[in-house]
Amino acid sequence: MNDTELGGLEIQFFDPERDRLICELDYGLWAPEVWRMISTGSGRYRFPGPPGSLDAAVAWYGPITSILVVSLGWSDPGTGLKVWYDQGRPDWDIRFQVLNRLWGDRLDYYAAWLWKFGAEYLAGKPWLDGSLTERVDVDQRWLRGVEERAQRESHTPLLGGSDALHLSMHLLDPPNGFPGDPSSGSPGLVIGESSKRTMVFFARSLRTVLEGMDAVRSEMPKRSDGRSWRVHVVAEDVGRLGEFRLSRESGRWFSGRHRYHQMGITNVDHA
Repeated sequence: MNDTELGGLEIQFFDPERDRLICELDYGLWAPEVWRMISTGSGRYRFPGPPGSLDAAVAWYGPITSILVVSLGWSDPGTGLKVWYDQGRPDWDIRFQVLNRLWGDRLDYYAAWLWKFGAEYLAGKPWLDGSLTERVDVDQRWLRGVEERAQRESHTPLLGGSDALHLSMHLLDPPNGFPGDPSSGSPGLVIGESSKRTMVFFARSLRTVLEGMDAVRSEMPKRSDGRSWRVHVVAEDVGRLGEFRLSRESGRWFSGRHRYHQMGITNVDHA
């Protein structure tokens, strides 16, 4: 993978194992870098090239689900990803651009894992829809082609079992060395000015953002004009996540355009 410019982002790809930057099974190692790209949309960043070991693969594929579930707010990431793929994986906004540029064709391995096995493993997560037990309808020829490609790679989500990288168990893990229990701590809400429609939410970690924001919804005063608050979200372990709103249709928090959020919501017509 070559260096690339993405809008206002300059991304330099490197070999993390050569530079000895890989920690043992650190699922959250690159999450802060990915979230900085998404939240700022500009600046210079370094990101690892395709992984050559299990430890590198765990860190490399680790941030993908958090983009789909937290930033896009998808309760059904399998369906949302399929809608995007069916459109040709367009660069609609910074999240889709980052998915395309950082993971390239190897995003197919993650997508194939999610569509083939993800429903089985993700259905029990409290912030995902139980209907994930219904698997996405995928072109089997495409799936076989991706599986054949994966056989020529080392350490992808498709090799070594139905959850080879244990992605379902470590979806929102913080980086190794994050102090204390990332699931603990009280969420904080800073009420902003009503005229500016903004407030700030601080979370202990990426893992607690969704539940924490739901927990403080009752503390948010209703606006006299009936419009939504725009909440600037910060997680202590990865930094600024961006500006979020609450969808009246899905009842979930999301960032970016509402129509992108709806792509990954169950019972929405995507035709």
